[in-house]
Amino acid sequence: MNKKKEKKLSEEKLKKRKLKEKKFALIFIIAVMTFYLVLIIIIMIQRSSPDYVPPENASSGRGGGGLLFFITAPVWLPLLLFYRYYTNNSAKFMRFSDIDDEVMYSKNEDTIKTHFVYAVLLDFPKSNFVLMLDEYTKEVFPAVYTKFKNKISIFNRDAEYTEFERMELSYNDSIGENDSVRSCRIKNKKTGDQVLFVAVPNRKVDILAYSDSTHIADKSVTFGKFRISCFIESADKPNTDLYVNMQKVHLEKLKSIQSKNRCKFIPFITLEEATQS
Repeated sequence: MNKKKEKKLSEEKLKKRKLKEKKFALIFIIAVMTFYLVLIIIIMIQRSSPDYVPPENASSGRGGGGLLFFITAPVWLPLLLFYRYYTNNSAKFMRFSDIDDEVMYSKNEDTIKTHFVYAVLLDFPKSNFVLMLDEYTKEVFPAVYTKFKNKISIFNRDAEYTEFERMELSYNDSIGENDSVRSCRIKNKKTGDQVLFVAVPNRKVDILAYSDSTHIADKSVTFGKFRISCFIESADKPNTDLYVNMQKVHLEKLKSIQSKNRCKFIPFITLEEATQS
């Protein structure tokens, strides 16, 4: 197993561990608060009983601190767990002055993919859709930033991905190769902005998208031998088909269970694919 596979495996294990931690934290909070609630009720019932005799050290105040500790546990324990969650996921709460600032942060933070922003594809009032390069795996993928006044979030903080099946197309070009068309949709859950990205390994291929009518891309960029087209969508009328050199292809959602768990880090194309002749 090479280093790339080992890193991917470690990332998958990290995601599963974080999910287990969240479940454990929730169950732990509920169990502890239930325990202390029952304990407080028992203590109050005992103290209200006419037969209750205070312990000998109650007058000296030795038992007061322990009782206060138990009574206030439902308050400080959730705060402690929240602090732990915040420190482990601090990037989600951070704001950056610009994309360069966010990229520099990724180079110094182990929990974030070290990435490079190749281009800003679409600039919305509350979102920035970009094309990124993972500097370790050399994977190229679209991503989105959420804007907060004069600052931006960590990349893909509010992203919702829909990945589509790759489409094998036969076409003739100067090389005479056959390759697949890759497509995915990114929605910013916070702002509602939504874009369909289509990557074609042939710059000469014509791409149209279809919802209630056909329309050209709102923006296209080239990355190596690939041409990447961006189609702005509305949530109520997303694109359902593509026309590739007038060949109609339906957008089929990826049915793999793995794709549902890969959300936010979908390898669109690789640097090796983009540069091979």
